[in-house]
Amino acid sequence: SQHAGGILSHMHMRVVLQRLFSPRAIAIAMCSAAARFDAPAVLAQAADDRSAPAAEVIRALKEIECAPPPAATAEDLSGRWELVFSTAAAKLPLIDGYMPNREVLEWDLAARRLKLEIETLPLLPKVRVVGEELTFDAASQTLTYSVKQKPPSQWRVLHVDRANGLLAARSSVTGLNLIRKLRGGAMRPTATLAAAALSAAASA
Repeated sequence: SQHAGGILSHMHMRVVLQRLFSPRAIAIAMCSAAARFDAPAVLAQAADDRSAPAAEVIRALKEIECAPPPAATAEDLSGRWELVFSTAAAKLPLIDGYMPNREVLEWDLAARRLKLEIETLPLLPKVRVVGEELTFDAASQTLTYSVKQKPPSQWRVLHVDRANGLLAARSSVTGLNLIRKLRGGAMRPTATLAAAALSAAASA
């Protein structure tokens, strides 16, 4: 009887473990953890005062990339945007992902042109990059443009926060990016040579 009891106990434990570690249980646990992590709120905090830890911003961008795509329109893309965070910048020494310089983008769909202004060091002129043949495919949420004779570059829109004027996208050149719409032209005033190097790479 002791042997039989041991077998039953073992079988019971096996059933409990199977239930605990079943794919469904694991999926439920992951969804529960994801529900506690508010990716849009992290991105809003990052754009507002840059106080969100860089690791959380990267996690938020990755989670949003896995979510259903937004329904961004040409109107959503209008105006001037400041690049706030880039995973490409996070790979550079001493930079956590927040852009230390000013980069301003303008998607001019009417003129089929991307205008990019890059501020590097004080007293130096801005670097201006122009992307031609700009198009926006609403079905794939993708912006496509070409810089000089280089292969076309793309930005795939992942997230639009109209209330806070934010947009997240994956660039074919610079990875995951967070940009915020400029209202009144306010921008952060810092700049570094490392950021200038990143900007040059992004426009390549």
